[in-house]
Amino acid sequence: MFTRFQSAFFASLVILGGVAHADTITVCLDGSCDHVDPVVAVEKATTGDVVEIAAGTYLLEGPIPFFARNVVLRGAADVDGRPATVLDAQGLGQVLESMGSDRAARIENVRITGGRRRTAAP
Repeated sequence: MFTRFQSAFFASLVILGGVAHADTITVCLDGSCDHVDPVVAVEKATTGDVVEIAAGTYLLEGPIPFFARNVVLRGAADVDGRPATVLDAQGLGQVLESMGSDRAARIENVRITGGRRRTAAP
């Protein structure tokens, strides 16, 4: 028989268990993953999710929207531990939009190239 405290504790675990769920969303160039576009994968992600991007070069058509999502964007590493995932903005502009994210938002094993810094008008 559970005490009142134990019953309340277990009930709170059951309630919180449904709330604190994070998914892993996969991205790869060959189409065998959840998505082929990192931008779409991050748009589908919610707080706490991990977006895993397979090795390769991904040509971005727009910035990755990190806005207050607090997700982990994780690329692949080669045998020497260097990033094997490249996000190429093709000179079109920003690679990431990240207002409102906090320390929970991270980017790991990703090389970013071809982006331009956005500047304010004078």
